[in-house]
Amino acid sequence: MARYFLKRILTCIVVFFGITFFTYILADLAPGDPTQMFITETMTDEQVEELRVRMGQDRPVVVRYVNWLTTMLNGNFGRSYSSGLLITKQLPDRVMTTLKLSIPALFISILIAIPFGVMAAKNPYSFYDYCCSGIAFLGVALPDFFVALILLLLFSVKLRWLPGSGESIPGDASLWGSIKCMIMPVSVLAFSQVGSLMRQTRSAMLEVLNSDYVKMARAKGISGRRVTWHALRNALIPIVTQIGNTIPFLIAGSVVIEQIFGWPGMGKWMISAIQARDYPVIMALTVLISIGVLGCNVLIDVLYSLLDPRITYDTSVH
Repeated sequence: MARYFLKRILTCIVVFFGITFFTYILADLAPGDPTQMFITETMTDEQVEELRVRMGQDRPVVVRYVNWLTTMLNGNFGRSYSSGLLITKQLPDRVMTTLKLSIPALFISILIAIPFGVMAAKNPYSFYDYCCSGIAFLGVALPDFFVALILLLLFSVKLRWLPGSGESIPGDASLWGSIKCMIMPVSVLAFSQVGSLMRQTRSAMLEVLNSDYVKMARAKGISGRRVTWHALRNALIPIVTQIGNTIPFLIAGSVVIEQIFGWPGMGKWMISAIQARDYPVIMALTVLISIGVLGCNVLIDVLYSLLDPRITYDTSVH
């Protein structure tokens, strides 16, 4: 197993460098130039060229990438073109702000989807199953931004129960005030994941519940609760896979949600950086998201071996 995970880690390192390289190239190919943010009408051509040299935009893109990579590996993401501040000082607050939405949304989606998916599998083609399937269909079919706009219209504009944007309510520093600001964005993120996770849970549980050993256990008179519990344990691998795929999706989905709800996290920062051609910020966020996605993939492999002892990752077997 140690050889397998060493190979996986080496593969992740290669993939990581590939992601950063192609992201840097694509950002450079986009229309516009970061120097345009600082060019004024009174600047001469010599001053504009001096600005380009100072920002490193006169060098080939590969040379700029290597310089950025060297600096990044030393733990320095540089300064933001827009604010002039060190990115390493801004990242912790932005990351924590995004996690305030992603982590609750992940746990809520798990707590809702898995029990409902299990109950739907235990009662297939019943009224309860059709209701769960309908909810799952809506969760998969409705875009995040549409659900967000509906919630804003209903709870913020019409009923005025919840604030429409921001991380906190002006003049209200209480915990409940912060929670009220989180209710709608967390609900949207969780709702978008409940559908797919519920369908995966139902499908995996149906397959296990219809297996021969479960039928034999029922024939021996084992209680339905024990059978369901053991069936869920055996169905966890596809469910864990779905949850692992959900984590990076929550981070990516928060880009739109943070923009709609004015939430000052990584997603909103990424949109602002792309609009301003703020390459250091774009690359810093790319590094964080890439590490998160690749780390989740390795973690899923570890969980596989813990959930199913038959999975040994013996690389000597072909």
